[in-house]
Amino acid sequence: MKLLNRLTLKNIKSNKKITIVIIIGIILATFLLTSVITIVSSFQKSLLEYNKKISGDYHYEFLSVPMAEVENIVNNSNVAEYFYTKSLGNTSLKSIINSDASLELIGASNETLEKLGIELEEGRMPQNNREIVISNKLKRYQSSELKLGNQINFENNKSYTIVGTINITDTYMEPQESNSTDATNFKAITAIEDKDFSMKDKVNVYIKLNDLKNRIETIAQIVGVDDKTLKELTVPNKAVTEMKLQENETNKYYYIINNNLIMMETGDTVDETTTMIYAVAGIILLIIILTSVYCIRNSFDISITERVKQYGILASIGATKKQIRKTVFQETFLLGIIAIPIGIITGLLFVYYFLKILGDYLSENLFGIKFIFSTNIIAILLIVFFGCLILYFSARKSAKKAAKVSPIEAIRNNQSIMTKPNKLKTSRMIKKLFGIGGEISYKNIKRNKKRYRTTVVSIIISVTLFITAVSFTKYAKQVSKVYLEQGQYNIFMNSNDYNKLEEMVQDREINQNRYEIYRGDFIEITGVEEHCTEEFKKMNDEIMTSIVSLGDQEYKRYLDLLGLNYDDAKNKAILIDTSMQQIEQDGKITYQQIDFLDYKEGDKISFYNYNNEQIEELEIIKITTEEPMVLNSGPHAYFIVSDEYMNKMNIFSHCYLYIQTEDDIELEKYIQNNYSDAYRTLGNNTQIMREQQAMWTAISVFLYGFIIVTALIGITNIFNTITTSMQLRQREFACLRAIGMTKKEFNRMIRLESMFYGVKALFWGILLGLLFSYLVYMAFSINVELSFIVPIDGIVISIIAVGLLLGSIMKYSLSKINKKNIIETIRQENI
Repeated sequence: MKLLNRLTLKNIKSNKKITIVIIIGIILATFLLTSVITIVSSFQKSLLEYNKKISGDYHYEFLSVPMAEVENIVNNSNVAEYFYTKSLGNTSLKSIINSDASLELIGASNETLEKLGIELEEGRMPQNNREIVISNKLKRYQSSELKLGNQINFENNKSYTIVGTINITDTYMEPQESNSTDATNFKAITAIEDKDFSMKDKVNVYIKLNDLKNRIETIAQIVGVDDKTLKELTVPNKAVTEMKLQENETNKYYYIINNNLIMMETGDTVDETTTMIYAVAGIILLIIILTSVYCIRNSFDISITERVKQYGILASIGATKKQIRKTVFQETFLLGIIAIPIGIITGLLFVYYFLKILGDYLSENLFGIKFIFSTNIIAILLIVFFGCLILYFSARKSAKKAAKVSPIEAIRNNQSIMTKPNKLKTSRMIKKLFGIGGEISYKNIKRNKKRYRTTVVSIIISVTLFITAVSFTKYAKQVSKVYLEQGQYNIFMNSNDYNKLEEMVQDREINQNRYEIYRGDFIEITGVEEHCTEEFKKMNDEIMTSIVSLGDQEYKRYLDLLGLNYDDAKNKAILIDTSMQQIEQDGKITYQQIDFLDYKEGDKISFYNYNNEQIEELEIIKITTEEPMVLNSGPHAYFIVSDEYMNKMNIFSHCYLYIQTEDDIELEKYIQNNYSDAYRTLGNNTQIMREQQAMWTAISVFLYGFIIVTALIGITNIFNTITTSMQLRQREFACLRAIGMTKKEFNRMIRLESMFYGVKALFWGILLGLLFSYLVYMAFSINVELSFIVPIDGIVISIIAVGLLLGSIMKYSLSKINKKNIIETIRQENI
């Protein structure tokens, strides 16, 4: 065995070229594995920290627990961390903001605030029990009494100085949005220490558990549920069991579950985005493993082919098949020890700098998630495992092949090129087009089919992935563009107070932009079923009809677009009832533009709204497919009327303001600072699109990075396959030149050979690329009407890249061969 070990080391040192190629292949494969697994690990860690930030860094909150009983909770062996807060009283805000809202004062330590989903927005945190920070949601009332430095009196007969405003993202502490601007309960927080708690107090206790797998049993112990009762509450679904335990009437304490954090830490359930990312990562890992195995295996095959005689000699002097196989695996193991650590280190460095460079951009545009570089021992072990798996399957076939070599086969050394004569037949067209050199080239490819298969497959994989990535980027941009064009607005808000929106649009900062005040309500049209079109009836859906006004500015602009006069249209309706709908026909889903109703211009509708059931008549002055600035999508018929008519009817229940502006960020800030009391919710459609585009950008960057490294694996194997093949065929080439083939004819033959398998690889690569591009198109067009785009640029770049690659490699190989002496080459043997 010592002899075989020394021979293994000698083989690695003497075959430097093939050794370097294999090492590079392993490094690139491990680099890809490390990049994918580390990005997923970093994403998971970033999402976990984001959830802690917005929902609090605790698992359970027990409400109104007597201070004397706190030890019953925190002394449980499964409780890792705990903290508590207490309510210090309320005060009414009616005299301050002319609202029924109240302000609840909570006492907590500054260390506690960091774990409660609380973020300082303005000023500073309280430093003693006479200073407070207040919810930033109170800014909407623009009260001078709520400015920093002012004091507020509470029912505990103490006054507190406002030193800052906070953003409370924990929805259990303070809801993010209210259905009304009235009757809300806002929060204020002051700093207290342990000495400020007394045994008479009732506190809210927050805990984190060591072992979340046993969380139900732990909580049952804390709230006093015995084993029998817990067994009755337990069902196969753990989430349902937890809910039933929470609602159990005999519990000593009422508690709240921080589901977001628990589910993130246990992985019991994940949202659609996370599922998609894990699924994509899994698919990419599978592609990496399969591609790497195929490519690296070819390098081992070439290495074995070069050393056939050596293995035959070993077999002739008594080496067993097991020993020869072990020699190959030992060589693989040594190469892995060198390459895998390099691949892991370079992969970790790549992800670290990738997140460092793009982290701020992603954080700014993806919901404020701060991306954190993260890896762990489990991730590293997983990478090593997958790397070893690639090496095992790469070397397995070569080890078997080496073990099967007999001394006679080794002497003949022709098993790699043995081909039946009838399989070498070529068409007359090849000879006519390319001459005798073309015929020989074509036969060489057929004779060495296995050897060149890796070259062809490597090119196919690279071309397919590149064309697919180009299509992915195109459709991602197209979807974002479609959404932006469909929306036609940047800022949107909803409100219960139409008059306040009317006041807002008198402001020059707002009305210099295009805007629409959308008011609407559902109406029920008598006999509408009789006017539904046959196409709509096939959808088996329910028609929704609404009456809508757009605000004077947008309504008049809309009338001009349709060529209508205001006086003629002000007491009549414009009907829009055409929409792109998903239709299923003969088991196939298609998208069609259909009309919902068959009304004609001049028809009158009788309707009553859902509030007062007052019957009204309304004449249709125009039926059109032209839409105003904003309309909701879906199987919906809209009767658009003037503000004058809507005011007279007084039937609207939904009120929105949409603004189209070039500077959405500044306008959004302006509205927040000056009109925070005018809306219930405020959103920025363009920011949403930026977040979406940032996500596509991040995915595209990673996708192209993945393709580049995969292509590098392919290129190293293409280079290795071609150069080694040319080297192994030196005697063949020397014989051809010896019998009269000129240098020009020889070079042409080799170029034709590379052209044949290059064309074959491009044909299948482009075909598969188009197939996957169509699948990408189908995925993107589920919710958006898109047109299929043939990725011409991707195809052209692929053709040029493959041509340059094969041309440069062949040129390099030819320069080496042409320098060889014909007589010496014929005399020498390949070992």
